[in-house]
Amino acid sequence: MDHPPFTFPPRTGPRRLSTGGLLCALLSLAAFCACAPSGAGTDGRPTPTSATPKEQDSSMSGTSGQAAVSKDVNELRRLVNLPYEPRSAIWQRRARGSGESGAAPGPTDWSVVCVLELSEEDAARLVADATRQRPAAAKKVKVLEWFPEEVRRRAGDDQMLEGQGFDAGLFYKSPLTNGSLVRVPETNYFVLGLYTM
Repeated sequence: MDHPPFTFPPRTGPRRLSTGGLLCALLSLAAFCACAPSGAGTDGRPTPTSATPKEQDSSMSGTSGQAAVSKDVNELRRLVNLPYEPRSAIWQRRARGSGESGAAPGPTDWSVVCVLELSEEDAARLVADATRQRPAAAKKVKVLEWFPEEVRRRAGDDQMLEGQGFDAGLFYKSPLTNGSLVRVPETNYFVLGLYTM
C-alpha cells in the first residue's frame, strides 16, 4: 500500500498529550491560580481565617501604624508562642513598613512588642532555656510610654533600659520569627520584641 509522501495513516486508540501540550496545560493552570488573591477562598473572597497582613492591621490607628495597647493574654497567644504562663502581659502590635521606599522592612511587615511578668520559677526556667540556645549578653531596649511603671523607672534619661539579652526563639510563631528578649534587671519582667521580615 502506497501512501503519498508526508501522509500518515489515521490514528486508532486514545490520543496522548505531548510534552509541549502538558507544559502548556500546567502553565495555564498556574496562571489561573495566580489570579486569585492570596488568602482567597474558591469564590475569590477572603476566607475568615486568612486575612492578609494589611487586613490584619486594619485595627491600627493613625499613620503611625500602631494598635491600641492590650493586656489580653489569649489574643497575644494567637500571635506569639508563650512557653510560660505570664502573671501579666501588656503588648502592642505595630506596623513596621511605610510602603513608600520599597526598602526593608516592607509595607506589610509588622511587629509585636510586649512586657511579660513571670513568676520567679518561670523566670529562672526561661533564662535557663534561653541560654541553652545562646549565651546571655548585655542588650539595650527602648522603654515605651505604656510599659509598666516598674519597668519605666529603670530606664535612663534616654528612655533606654539595659538588661540581659536572650535568644527569643522560644517565643517565635510564624510569621514572627525574628526578635529579641531582654530581662529587666532585678525583676521578673521581660521585654519581648518579635517582627516579620
